[in-house]
Amino acid sequence: MVFKPFTNFARQKLVKSFTHGYAQTVVAASQSSYAASTNAFPFTQHGIARYGKSGTPQLHNAFQSSSGSSGAGTKAGSSSSSQNDSGLAAYYAAWQQANNGDGDSEWKQFQFSKRIGWRGPPVLRETVDKSNIVTSKVTYEATDGDVVQRVRSNSTSAVDALKTSEVAKGGIQAEVSPRVALTPAAEVEEQATKEESDATLSTRSNILTPDPSPSEFSSTDLTTATSVSDPRSQAFLDHIEELHVTGKHAEVPAVFEALLLADGKPTTSAYNALLTAAVRVPATTHQAVQKALSVHSDMHRRGVSPDTATYSTLIDLLASRALDVAQAKNALAERRARYQKLAGKGLFAASHDVEAAVLAEDDTSSLALRLFESFARTPQLPALPVSTYELLTAVCAEFGKPTNMIAIYAHMESQHVAPSTDIFTAMIPGFARNGDLISAVECYNEYKSLAVAADAGQFDLVNRADHRVYTALMKAYVLCGKSHGAARFFDKIRETVTGEQMAVLEDMAVPEAFVEELLKLGQVEEASSWLHSTSLSAAASTRAWSRIAIAAADKGAAGPAVHAFEQLPVSSSASLESAAALLAMHMRLGDVPSATTYWEILNATPHPWSSALVEPTTMYAAGLLDHNHPEALAIARQAYARIRSAAVTPQERASAVEAIDAAIESLGQYMKEAGIVPSAGSSMDLLRSMIDNGGLVPPVSMQILNGLGADALRQLGNDDIILLTQIQGSLILGQAAQADIPSLARFAILVEAIMSVGMPLDERMASLVEKTLQRMAQDGGRPDLLFQWHNFLQRGTDAFPSPTYTRSVVSPVSPVDQSNSFDPHGASTDHRGSSIVAEILDKKDRFGGSRLKEALMTFRNVRRGGRHPRYATYAKLISAAARERKQDLTHELLALAKTDVPYLAQYPAVLQGWTTILDSMISACLTLGDRPAALRYHEELSAIGGAPSANTFGLYITTLKESTKTFDEATEAVKIFHRAKAEGIEPTSFLYNALIGKLGKARRIDDTLYYFGEMRNLGIQPTSVTYGTVVNALCRVSDERHAEELFDEMESMPNYKPRPAPYNSLMQFYLTTKRDRSKVLALYDRMVSKNIAPASHTFKLLIDAYAIEPVDMRSAEAVLDQIRQAGLKIESVHYAALIHARGCMVRDMEGTRRLFDEVLADTSIVPQACVYQAFLEAMVANHQVAQTPDVLVDMKRRGVAMTAYIANTLIHGWALEGNIDMAKSIYATVGVSKREPSTYEAMTRAFLAVEDTAGAMNVVQELSRRGYPPAVADKVYHLLNPRTKSTSDVMSQTA
Repeated sequence: MVFKPFTNFARQKLVKSFTHGYAQTVVAASQSSYAASTNAFPFTQHGIARYGKSGTPQLHNAFQSSSGSSGAGTKAGSSSSSQNDSGLAAYYAAWQQANNGDGDSEWKQFQFSKRIGWRGPPVLRETVDKSNIVTSKVTYEATDGDVVQRVRSNSTSAVDALKTSEVAKGGIQAEVSPRVALTPAAEVEEQATKEESDATLSTRSNILTPDPSPSEFSSTDLTTATSVSDPRSQAFLDHIEELHVTGKHAEVPAVFEALLLADGKPTTSAYNALLTAAVRVPATTHQAVQKALSVHSDMHRRGVSPDTATYSTLIDLLASRALDVAQAKNALAERRARYQKLAGKGLFAASHDVEAAVLAEDDTSSLALRLFESFARTPQLPALPVSTYELLTAVCAEFGKPTNMIAIYAHMESQHVAPSTDIFTAMIPGFARNGDLISAVECYNEYKSLAVAADAGQFDLVNRADHRVYTALMKAYVLCGKSHGAARFFDKIRETVTGEQMAVLEDMAVPEAFVEELLKLGQVEEASSWLHSTSLSAAASTRAWSRIAIAAADKGAAGPAVHAFEQLPVSSSASLESAAALLAMHMRLGDVPSATTYWEILNATPHPWSSALVEPTTMYAAGLLDHNHPEALAIARQAYARIRSAAVTPQERASAVEAIDAAIESLGQYMKEAGIVPSAGSSMDLLRSMIDNGGLVPPVSMQILNGLGADALRQLGNDDIILLTQIQGSLILGQAAQADIPSLARFAILVEAIMSVGMPLDERMASLVEKTLQRMAQDGGRPDLLFQWHNFLQRGTDAFPSPTYTRSVVSPVSPVDQSNSFDPHGASTDHRGSSIVAEILDKKDRFGGSRLKEALMTFRNVRRGGRHPRYATYAKLISAAARERKQDLTHELLALAKTDVPYLAQYPAVLQGWTTILDSMISACLTLGDRPAALRYHEELSAIGGAPSANTFGLYITTLKESTKTFDEATEAVKIFHRAKAEGIEPTSFLYNALIGKLGKARRIDDTLYYFGEMRNLGIQPTSVTYGTVVNALCRVSDERHAEELFDEMESMPNYKPRPAPYNSLMQFYLTTKRDRSKVLALYDRMVSKNIAPASHTFKLLIDAYAIEPVDMRSAEAVLDQIRQAGLKIESVHYAALIHARGCMVRDMEGTRRLFDEVLADTSIVPQACVYQAFLEAMVANHQVAQTPDVLVDMKRRGVAMTAYIANTLIHGWALEGNIDMAKSIYATVGVSKREPSTYEAMTRAFLAVEDTAGAMNVVQELSRRGYPPAVADKVYHLLNPRTKSTSDVMSQTA
């Protein structure tokens, strides 16, 4: 067998035979059917030679040094050593010339050629200066102006800087002499190619066994490179080592430079310290790659041999970068599928193509593997850390390089390195991606053998996590198209793993192995069925349903996408991305009304909008423009403003501004291709969007201006005319050549409009008009207009009052009161470090935990340098820690903030900063469920004169549901709302919606209508969500007249976005309360007439309506055909409605049983609790309750959990049979936290039916302790005693 590492590792390194005593490991289910046909990896049929390397990969500009081009670098690298002056050698030659008297008598400072010319912080520079060492003038810190470089059309990704090899001015420099001009990537490849010139990949030994030929560096070279006799050089080396050990990486480059200037000889350890600094100090990963490769090149040229630490650092950096780029490519592919096409035309094609081209240039994966092959041929070096092997294995698995993956594992074996779990979790799916399931199974068997040995104490398995390996194997089966094998393996695992371990396995395996991989194969229905058949934690279920909703939407499967979205909690952050995906799907399908539904969901979310919502916003606006919607660009402007306002740090805001500018440019190109000419008002909305974003986007602004004819200009209001005059005048003055005729004519019309109505202008505006008219007169255009303008001013018109517009393109920034803006902590603030932390936390291509870890590392490096980040950075870190459920970390960050930037009451800037920090701390505590701590920090914030934000007060209300219903949520919500107003917070639609929702749920209709009216009186526009909530509340209390009036008002609102939810609420009311089929059908017809697509729930209500006496089963069954015609999937709830109608209304138990069996036999339908509930209700109604235990057994076997409503039915049925013991047992199966008021009502009635008043009293007491609102609980209290008025009456009776 070629692949001996797996098959022989356990036998050679451990014990030759093991008994299968590992309780938590089982044999893969498919080994008997698929893998048992062979006893080894199939590399005897297709050996390693099959995966032989192709030619030298093409080098890209991504890794060129900043000092020269690719061609120059190659030339320098191929020249002789005599031509490549090392710098120090040139200095020595100059010194000899001076001593021999051949040079000038006048002393001259010799100019060293700059190599790795970093310059450290001021403190270190002072230390170096004291040593009388002349350092080169290379700055380390960037100016504030260099932090943000806006390139609107091309800045599409964080990796776009790969297209440049020169770091931004003021950043860390890596200048090299002409000898160092060879590009780092080229040198790494040249060195690796040289070392492997006599090697091939035909056999395993060629890859893993060190080359017997002399190494590139002889033992003499190695000794020379690692020992220093000069005491002064040793002092520098000791200093470098000390800085490296203490983590002061930013100071290492300056000391290293001083060592070179002192004619010292750097050692391998010194280069390792410099290499670590190159990795840690740069702001972005691609910069770190450039610096690190430059250091490695310089190390190679000086003849200093790298050691294991050198290789480990370089390989870790390159492999991490390769994985980052792979994730970025996947994310870009999703975005292209989702947003690039609209109505057959390209929307973001240009920006996406640029980003794809940048990512395609990355070649760090090949560089990492070449470095590893170079390391493997150096026999004297010890093994790499296991973490490096993990990263290399992950790269091979991601980029489909099984041969290299085998070589890496074999090298681990030869170096006696114990593998970790991460090695196997990468290799198993890595083989499967290449269609090699046999190798994947064999890899799992190897892990199983090691796990058995570890259980026996004979082997130490690093970071053991069996559930992850199980998940990896199941993923491999699904990747190879054998999901049935994965299912069988999962079933066998379930037989051996129970309890908490099983829950952990299910939370990982189902979303990652089944859902995610099935979605990649396009099998959305199968992925959904897996979620329905397993019970996952809330967090895992939310993530999985979100992925299904997104994948189905990107595929264009509307039914599965909507179904998956309906499973998500509305308040979850996962619903944000899912709603954006569904919005894009409906826009691609041309279904604007449905897309509007998800746009409203996005608008109603309490979560802040990030730059990720720029693309769906633009797509929605473009789709509305296609359908001649007058408010399309106004909607986009509002959304862009919300995205900018959510940006906390300058880096976030700069990123949002770039994304919005690129989106506006794409929108303009789309309008141009589609021939869309927006109206005058819409054109002004787009121009104001550009101005709000910091400036005009030239191609789009000219396109909009050219679309404004004379008639359109006359439709504008005064503010729009003034703004447009300012824009057009600035453009005319800014042109070097003569302005085009349409621009001159347009400006003339605008000036005439100003003069005709006597619009008030300020001095700057009047001056702008004057200069523009003079320019027009000089160019020979409308000199008469200048004369009219002078007459207009001389008539005594007050041309210089305060301006009537709010934003101006050319107006300077208003002066700021320095007394209020002064920050005593500003001098020690590290703005660059703060931006880096914000950029890391905003990355979308990594898990939140890894982002937080990386951000904390940068944060601590900033503090080690004696500086601190901005106030907003502390707040952002606290929020990120709360999202990762790290409560201790939030308090630690707050304590550090108090130390670094203590509160000083006399400075308003400090007050504003600490308001942000404490507000984030309150939100963090609420997110973590620590409400008492949130209240303490709230008091602390109030004590300094601050108040939480509106979003935080919204969190106060939305997190009320986190308790197990131990208090009246509606009353608490009102208190929170009033406190927000008392603290000066301006209410928003989100706050009102949250409050109204709580009040409506508690049936407090008077309060609901009061706050609804208050909302409108304050000028806060109710949304369709608001109307739907209030209508639903009115239906709960059977207020038919007011519900219909409000419903009619909702439909008549000019900005109303039709959606099915309010119609469903009224239909439900007429169905359950009035039992009026005609009203239900009339509402349905009304809904269809307004082109509102019925939802899945709408059709369920239709079936229920036909079940009202007289029952019309034929029409009820015909609804299924309507569902199919609407393009929706028939779901369990529809069949449940039919089962209930036939069983409970028609009393046809035989037909009911037949229908129930057909539903369960249909593999396309996932059995849900509603189906069993309907059938059990039919059995109870037909006095067959004695047969219900068999149904419960089948329900449990299929993984359907007991619900409170099923329990209610069975409690009622057993009570009718007089069997109170069975009723009590059913009641006990429902946990206290899952019992509904109806459950307490059913059990109370059961006890009263057998005249067990004491038992009924116990149930009522438990209900009273749950703290339900009186309107909800009084119905149960009155069963016990009709004279009982409230909860207090019940408690007094039990005292």
